[in-house]
Amino acid sequence: MYEALLALSLLFQAGLPIVEPKDDLVITESCRIKSGVWRIPDRGEPGVIRIEGEHIAVLMEGVTLAGAAEGENPDSFLGTGVIVRGKSNVLWGGVVGGYKVGVFVDGGEDHWIVRVDAGGGYAMRLASTPEAEDAGDWLWPHENDEGQWAAKYGAGLWLRGVKGAHVIECGGRRSQNGILLDRVTDTLVRRCDFSFLSGWGLALWRSSDNRIENNRFDWCVRGYSHGVYARGQDSAGILVFEQSHRNVIRENSATHSGDGFFLYAGHETTRKTGQGGCNDNLVVGNDFSHAVANGIEATFSTGNRFVENRLDDCNYGIWAGYSRDSVFERNVARDCTYAGVAIEHGSGNTIRGNLIENCGRGIDLWWDEDAELLGSVYGKTNRTDSADTLIEGNIISGGTVGVRLVKSARIRLLANHVTGVKEPLVAEGECPDLVDEPAKEAPALAVRQYQDDPTIPRGRPLILMEEYGPYDFTGPVLSPARVEGLHTARFRALGLRGTVEVVGVEGPVTVKPVRASPWEQSVVVSPDEGAGTWVPFRFTLKTAQAELSGSGVLLNTFWRVRHWAWTTDPREDEKAFRDLLATEPAYESLRVPAIDFRWGGGGPAADLAPDRFVTVAETELTLPEGEYELITNSDDGVRVFVDKTAVIDDWTWHSPKEDRARVRFDGTPQKVRIEHFEIDGYAVLSFRIRKVD
Repeated sequence: MYEALLALSLLFQAGLPIVEPKDDLVITESCRIKSGVWRIPDRGEPGVIRIEGEHIAVLMEGVTLAGAAEGENPDSFLGTGVIVRGKSNVLWGGVVGGYKVGVFVDGGEDHWIVRVDAGGGYAMRLASTPEAEDAGDWLWPHENDEGQWAAKYGAGLWLRGVKGAHVIECGGRRSQNGILLDRVTDTLVRRCDFSFLSGWGLALWRSSDNRIENNRFDWCVRGYSHGVYARGQDSAGILVFEQSHRNVIRENSATHSGDGFFLYAGHETTRKTGQGGCNDNLVVGNDFSHAVANGIEATFSTGNRFVENRLDDCNYGIWAGYSRDSVFERNVARDCTYAGVAIEHGSGNTIRGNLIENCGRGIDLWWDEDAELLGSVYGKTNRTDSADTLIEGNIISGGTVGVRLVKSARIRLLANHVTGVKEPLVAEGECPDLVDEPAKEAPALAVRQYQDDPTIPRGRPLILMEEYGPYDFTGPVLSPARVEGLHTARFRALGLRGTVEVVGVEGPVTVKPVRASPWEQSVVVSPDEGAGTWVPFRFTLKTAQAELSGSGVLLNTFWRVRHWAWTTDPREDEKAFRDLLATEPAYESLRVPAIDFRWGGGGPAADLAPDRFVTVAETELTLPEGEYELITNSDDGVRVFVDKTAVIDDWTWHSPKEDRARVRFDGTPQKVRIEHFEIDGYAVLSFRIRKVD
């Protein structure tokens, strides 16, 4: 239908009046906006251009409407570019950027938004760094009944209270959010591309019976540093929240996002009434691979169907806690860190005909003591047992466990083929009425075959977060630009093609470039023999396309590192802690070049448990006289001593957290000692030092 609309626009646009844009321009009849670049802040009534009425066509091809001066930071953008009100109106073409909201469709029905570029809009400045996550970057999608999403986070396109709209071939990059559907029904979003954003590609709030088809919402991500932390901070390619039902999500690409697809019933269900959810949605034929958290997250909802989706290289392929009566069928999950399909407190679900390869656990179902939720209005109103799930005709290969069940009742395992795993089936706790009838041979699965485009980058290691969002591969970049206080500096050069030459090396260092992938060049800088303790350096990479320069200072020292297992909490008994350190360590290393331990869910040694361990690291530094900043990133407690004086003391249970202290070194040898304890869960300990100018 919109192809016919395009033909009509080309036929009639020559006869339309031409209007020059200005702030508070109200349009009540069809027109063309005068072509050109127009920098017009929204300073009067909301909306620089307001389309009000019925059956109005506004053509903006060749128009750029910018709300901010060139070079302004995106976290300062304000106002709205275009507002559409009324019924059956058309906005066609144009670039609208530099505003908090690009285009706002405020109520009405049967509007058409076609070929609008709504990128370059508002985005929060990210406080997280490659070394440490900042909790202030987490999004809060749980409130939007008063338009909080757009007011706080901005949007390229925001539709509120609209019925029967068409959003066709729109797009935008380098913003925080793409399309927000707020109380929207019977609307079609097709062939749009809102990628490389720092929030949500498409987000639905109390929106039902919509069709989302053939779009790209790739690289909608925040809260990620490869090998350091992978939290996602509630970013998502597609977000479905708070009583959104019967939507069809078909044939979209939402890769390299926080979650590829994130569905949550909403606080009305979980905290207020216990009723409702985001139910009876169909999610079919999408690519949600390379999610830093979950390819699909779907929780506290019923009757959803997830069919033929691709879920490769995620932390979890599918996480469906408290899902009921839902279907997970013919999906493909490969190389997921923790599990292909994971469901806690789920009941009445069907997991059928999926291909799960090289995931930590193939399928993981469990019940645990979740007192807060079980005692909530949701827990008192709904089933919360792990029970009555059919697992049928799946192929599971590789990984550690094929199927794990914990306190799960009436689980039927029928005709599954499990191979190449350490334990095909693990049942923990009471699992009554378990049926296990394995397949005699691998079933012929009817899964979709995916073909990668070699011109499009793929893989979580390529996600690089910059100041306002993910790097988008439009030009070469070196990250970080500077490294200080580590024994060996590692840089990432992305977007460089062809042969890379190292030129202009300064300092007693060796610079080695290594091609990590067609999209990435790794650069390792290490100190030469006899280079001293404090080693400044600089280098330049040169290709036919560009030159990139990196610099920093190496801390050329080695550490003695020891580890112990503890039974008495180090926070509660200092004497017991000191007595522990007086015993033989469980593990010791005498020449560790840097304190940069990213254990994650593991531990420091194979024979040491991943939880409840202590680390002590010691070295002696002779630094040029001056003031230095010592920086730690730890989970959990950390203390740093310089010549027996505690300069950092964060002896607490906490998530990954950065601590800093300024210390003066006098040019003589000074001893540095780091103490760290881990309680449970994620574990990290890193230390670096930089000279204060």
